[in-house]
Amino acid sequence: MGISFKDALNQTLAKTGQSLETVAEGANVPLAALQTFMQDDKGALVVEDAIKVAEFFGLSLDRFLDDPKVANHIAIAQLYSSLPPLLKAQLEAYAQERSDAQDQPPPTND
Repeated sequence: MGISFKDALNQTLAKTGQSLETVAEGANVPLAALQTFMQDDKGALVVEDAIKVAEFFGLSLDRFLDDPKVANHIAIAQLYSSLPPLLKAQLEAYAQERSDAQDQPPPTND
């Protein structure tokens, strides 16, 4: 299961011994934004900056957060995007059939 970006960053800073200043400079992210994010319980960081921080450590954002579900969803979306239109239509029809079947009551044995 994935963790919050703040927890991931705290753990990575502890593991690597990097300072927040070093990360901000290396990732080309405003230090003030990182400091506010880390100090404020309700602080937020823009996604682009989070991606830059993850890349500073040589990781994609989903790998930085260690969330295999995100990686799987991305892989599925990439595979779907690479399908030709006919196969996309067949896959969508199959998915719709499966969805419709789940909405049906189970057959009775009379």
